[in-house]
Amino acid sequence: MATKSRYKTAQSDNTIAYILLALVIALICAFSAWMFFKYQARAAAGVAYTNFGPIVVRSSDYSLRATVSVQSRSANASVIDERQQQIDFALQSTLANLDSARARQADGVAYVQEAMRDSVNLVLGTQAAEDVLLTDFIIQQN
Repeated sequence: MATKSRYKTAQSDNTIAYILLALVIALICAFSAWMFFKYQARAAAGVAYTNFGPIVVRSSDYSLRATVSVQSRSANASVIDERQQQIDFALQSTLANLDSARARQADGVAYVQEAMRDSVNLVLGTQAAEDVLLTDFIIQQN
């Protein structure tokens, strides 16, 4: 009889272990599915680029030439396309009002990109422009 009772105890312990294993596998599958669909939604969002330039600015302190791409989500690309002239003017005025000493420092490109992104978003009235990329940037001290 001792053998039978030990067998039943071992049987019930295995059942609990199997149930816990099934729950862990179900949680792993659910997490994997959630991550997959989250990735799919992010990949489907898409990124759009709108090009501006070359923009040439001359002032008493410096002269510069820049070609700019505005990065946005595909859903916001139409907003940027509709206001292309206003954005172009905002980019020109931002480049004309730059701190030339800071623009020539090591983090100068990041400073210029941030200033242009802020001016584009100010014109749009939203945060539609995720980033402004300088594809060509030359600055010269006068």
